[in-house]
Amino acid sequence: MKRHLVPISLLFSLVCFVSLLPRTALGQAVYGSIFGTVMLSAILGGAAGPWLAGLLHDLTGDYSSAFWIAAGCSAVSIAAIWLAGPRQVRAVAGRVRRQPAE
Repeated sequence: MKRHLVPISLLFSLVCFVSLLPRTALGQAVYGSIFGTVMLSAILGGAAGPWLAGLLHDLTGDYSSAFWIAAGCSAVSIAAIWLAGPRQVRAVAGRVRRQPAE
């Protein structure tokens, strides 16, 4: 087994949760439009990212600027998810402790 396949498969398994995040955070009613937007963004980023990284490498001679841009995009993504998330805790069946009857 190739050594590089293990980290790639672990990262891919984390990416599979991207379909669950909008549904659990924002609800079933708007899931289709939000998931479509998320996937469109992922496809466009996957198409433009390598091209932009190659262009930056050609201009600067290394990939440092491409990694910093990717880190900045990740920070913006984290902030957007944090701001879009619900501000209240939803009760999940089986996870709520019952209050003792008085």
